[in-house]
Amino acid sequence: MNIRYVIPRFIRHILPDEIAKKLLEQRLIIKPGIETSDPTAAVQSYLDALTKNGFSIEGKRVLIFGYGGRYDVGLGLVEKGATQVVLSDLFTSPDPNRNRALLQHYPILLTEKKGIVVPKGDQLVLVQGNIEEKAIQEAIGKVDLVLTNSVYEHLVNVDNITRVLAKMLLPGGAHFHKIDLRDHYFKYPFEMLTFSESTWRRWLNPSSNHNRFRYNDYTQIFERYFENVVVEVTDFLPEAFAKIKSKIQPEFLTGDNEIDAIGQISVFASNPKQ
Repeated sequence: MNIRYVIPRFIRHILPDEIAKKLLEQRLIIKPGIETSDPTAAVQSYLDALTKNGFSIEGKRVLIFGYGGRYDVGLGLVEKGATQVVLSDLFTSPDPNRNRALLQHYPILLTEKKGIVVPKGDQLVLVQGNIEEKAIQEAIGKVDLVLTNSVYEHLVNVDNITRVLAKMLLPGGAHFHKIDLRDHYFKYPFEMLTFSESTWRRWLNPSSNHNRFRYNDYTQIFERYFENVVVEVTDFLPEAFAKIKSKIQPEFLTGDNEIDAIGQISVFASNPKQ
């Protein structure tokens, strides 16, 4: 057993969400994603991916699913031509400090009410709640694009959420998701796969949830709900995988190292199945 891994993982497992959120805001111990650390780069990465797949953001109604509490990326997509951006999240509420800092730069799109910065007008819309609930789906409505970045690996009900999000697309719409298959204790990218499901859930799974889905799991789910699915490998870690392979639980191994050593993927999906 790797004690240098297990102890921090157990601490993260029992760490209250509020403390984890504060550590993330202060960038202490918990590493923020690109949408927090560099929102401009995050916007550009979405634009590049959509262009590569023949889509444009201009004139589109966009859903950022799991926006993380910050308005930066949504505002950036509006600037780039999106007609409307809907920000949705189940667990994270708006980040007051970061969003207040945005107020002076986006006076047309943001305003402050009772000390809280909120969207102004209808170009940026905030919908908090569980996407699996019909009321939340109706509040969001139909969209042209669904975008996520490092969200899918934290979902509990991946299959049903994908089904729901597929049904929310307007004709000609598409999904684009960046999914991180690595253990988010990034020093040990495959360590989480060495534990049984019961041990992982009881002692080690972080409060943010890590479902441990692999390349084939995501491919099968998206192909279940979309006619057109393109899965691109964006990070491949053969050396790190080779070091730990003998300890990995058999359910996470396909026998093909080219698949099992994948660290990150992007998924572009269109034409939802009826």
